[in-house]
Amino acid sequence: MPELKEMQRLAELGAMAAATAHELNNYLGVLQLRLEMLARQLSGEAELTALRAIQDTLGRATHLAYMMLVLGREGTRTLASLGELVSAVVGFLKPQNRYDLVALEVEVGPGLPLVAVNPPEIQQVVMNLLNIVADRVREGSILVRVQQAGPARVVVEMVGQPEPSRHPPAEEPGTGLDLVAFRLQACERILAEHDGLLETGGGPGTSFRVVLPVAEGG
Repeated sequence: MPELKEMQRLAELGAMAAATAHELNNYLGVLQLRLEMLARQLSGEAELTALRAIQDTLGRATHLAYMMLVLGREGTRTLASLGELVSAVVGFLKPQNRYDLVALEVEVGPGLPLVAVNPPEIQQVVMNLLNIVADRVREGSILVRVQQAGPARVVVEMVGQPEPSRHPPAEEPGTGLDLVAFRLQACERILAEHDGLLETGGGPGTSFRVVLPVAEGG
């Protein structure tokens, strides 16, 4: 039974990848917390620029660890409230250093139908997209709206608004564009697996719209 042995081998590799990713995330989380604490103590522009480069690299490692975790486990779909999932992500992100100068607010429409999703994957999509918007805004506000769009779709709209006196910084080659592209590709893949889609508007990284189908009977 070579097919059965191969399936067992792949399952074991998946479990090993998931366990490894979980341990890596623990270490990376500690490093990220230390960097955020250090950022509050630095004032020089050169020091902060160097720190942001370290945070960018750490973000790549964290995302790779997450993808290992996702690929190493079986996807479990459950009926969930998209408003609750998004609100939990916003509550988690608000205290982070990246949002010190960004007012992050969420509005959830009333009586939204449920969606059939893998909650951690959808929350990771929302987190990745909000972090991309926050990095573009730097100083200003982000409004997240969760609402129904017709009888069969629920959408999450994220709109970043920089302060009028502050223009979004121009990205230099190799300073994060590849990480943004990697995150967007991961988000699009996850949403495609959920029969959803990702729309971009307003400018590079300033607004996103996540569209998911309503669950049958939701």
